[in-house]
Amino acid sequence: MNRTGYASGIVITCFAAFLLLTVNCGGGGSSVGNTQVKVTASFKDAGASAGMKAAASTLKSIRCTVSGPGMPAIIHIVPVVGRVVEFTMVIPNGPRRHFMLEAMNFAGEVLYRGDAHLDLDGTPKTVEIGLYETALVFTLSEYFPLGQGDIWTYRDIHGDYDSLTIGGTEIINGVAGVKVIKNSGTYNLKTIDNSGLKELKEYDIDEDGWNIKIYNPPKHYLPAKLHVGQSHSYTSTVHYADNSGISKTGTETGTFTVVGIEDVTVPAGTFKDCLKIHTVINFSFSDGSYLDEDIGTSWLAKGVGIVKQSGTSTENTGGVVEVGTWDDVLVSATIGGVKYYALVIPALIGTWGYFNIDHTNGGGWESSIGTFTLNPDGTGIHTRTENDSEEGVRTLTDNFTFSALQNSNGTILMIVVTAEETNENTIVLSDNGNMLLFDGTEDIDDQEMTVAIKLNTSKIYTNADLTGDGYGMLYVHDPNRTYLPGGYVSMSSIRSFDGAGGSPFTITWNADGIVGSESFAGTYSLSSDGRISFTGGAPIIGYYGGNENLILGSYPVVANYYEIAVGMRKGDRVYSTADLAGTWALIQFGDISGVIFNSAFGAMNCNSTGSCAYSVKSQNNGIILNSSGTLNVSSLSADGSLEGSIVPDVPFLFTGAIGNGGNTIVGNRSFDGAFLDRRYIVIGIRCSACYNMAGF
Repeated sequence: MNRTGYASGIVITCFAAFLLLTVNCGGGGSSVGNTQVKVTASFKDAGASAGMKAAASTLKSIRCTVSGPGMPAIIHIVPVVGRVVEFTMVIPNGPRRHFMLEAMNFAGEVLYRGDAHLDLDGTPKTVEIGLYETALVFTLSEYFPLGQGDIWTYRDIHGDYDSLTIGGTEIINGVAGVKVIKNSGTYNLKTIDNSGLKELKEYDIDEDGWNIKIYNPPKHYLPAKLHVGQSHSYTSTVHYADNSGISKTGTETGTFTVVGIEDVTVPAGTFKDCLKIHTVINFSFSDGSYLDEDIGTSWLAKGVGIVKQSGTSTENTGGVVEVGTWDDVLVSATIGGVKYYALVIPALIGTWGYFNIDHTNGGGWESSIGTFTLNPDGTGIHTRTENDSEEGVRTLTDNFTFSALQNSNGTILMIVVTAEETNENTIVLSDNGNMLLFDGTEDIDDQEMTVAIKLNTSKIYTNADLTGDGYGMLYVHDPNRTYLPGGYVSMSSIRSFDGAGGSPFTITWNADGIVGSESFAGTYSLSSDGRISFTGGAPIIGYYGGNENLILGSYPVVANYYEIAVGMRKGDRVYSTADLAGTWALIQFGDISGVIFNSAFGAMNCNSTGSCAYSVKSQNNGIILNSSGTLNVSSLSADGSLEGSIVPDVPFLFTGAIGNGGNTIVGNRSFDGAFLDRRYIVIGIRCSACYNMAGF
């Protein structure tokens, strides 16, 4: 978990987290004045924290101790009467006011304990604090699993994600520990045994290099047996070294206190009776060049580990003080083969057919066609045929787990974990639930277009299930001119289906800046599972789906040939410009002169007359550009075909169509006579919840 470096260039890693969770900096502060706080204390069963436990007859009073930054501790004692104790206190304003309640018997022994934190700003507050028996004993290893292959994925305060995996072992000073590995390769070496949880080593690597910290004696976070109210402290000497040749020592001290038991709800689910552990950790180098204090709270669920942690850090680097905050929540986990995952968005469940095309800044190409299945339990399978300029043609299958989180701007963050890696994809689901668009700008080294359509796996298809006319749009890189008259080609087509395998079509292309047109007597073959293939012109294999309104295709079976194709039923209903009204998610892929390659992701809002305001994030050969303007639809026929222009892009003329029940737009920006060096295809889906997808 990288934080800031100090003046000589050493990068310091947070010592406060049990695992490798990123600490993200934010502001904090306090204000003058006081806040009236009503405190309700209730006695609870540790095994069923929703039910009250009658106060034991031996209880005499409850002691409330309130502490926090910039204030003296305040102690208030009230008598126990029945099952609930209520009282009001006036507390100085400020952040993270810690309310600790302790129920005592007549001998002054603490039998129950619980706590809570509040930020106070003068607004009256009410807080209920559950009290739990201090005599209950918990086995730490049940709350902190470290099994080989266990994996956790967390979301931080800024919405970024990190995965931690237990993988391998290492011996330090004669003690064997397991590696808790972060995505980047950073890892902590930990061990848990009859003496408790310890950390032996930390290895951190980032774009600035690497550093190692060896702890001698190991940091002894917690003992093997715990009870509410228990505190444990440690002191460890830290031996630091990095790739620049710097070597020095420091000291770390820590105090961990089990302050209570709470239910916690995070994206991965609701976890009952979590151990709530308060941490205070201080670190300093021996030469005084760097000091750090971390104050935080972690919640540990039985059988799962850390499900949430938050806190603040105060760093002093050569006299420069920086205050930061962190707040990390569990999104998904697989522990001992048991899966915990975020609530899956129901509309995503099912099998999807997709295509992908990918250009890298180094000149590499890849295209693929395949399916992925998303199951309700957060598991899935991904099968595809891909043509990679480095790896060649191959067919691959992966099993994976996934989590899907709805973002506030209408997009979905999908986290996919395979045996080899964790991938994060920003996707958009159409309002009618049958089409997905992927953000192809996220990897700065690649320009991509990925589109998926939902397949009907319960239907048995024949050629007779496909009749009528359809719009088609293709982008192809064919450097050997295997099938096409140019190396960089964008095409639009009108194709007919006779229900018996006949499929005549006419295409118009822009091939390396030359526009042409040709007609073919093509054929199609629709398999029982919805797979489809075409002959005539450029060959295509793909999938028929999207409520039988859409086709996606590619042809990744010929080396050095990269193609994507989208087809949409023509005139599935009567259209007018009023059908454009609303919000649309957009993606784009294309090139300029075969030198600049572009992918784009954004949204547009249209009125009922066909005037659309757009804002998109474009990625051109690794350079991010933000653009906005107006798309004006000058004509829209009843069958869905449309024409228009985009300003302030000079203007830039385009052709396209609307279909799929008014939920999909396809467009081709390749036939403006003034800009024939440009070949762009655009796909849009209706997304009423989307806004500011470009992020500017």
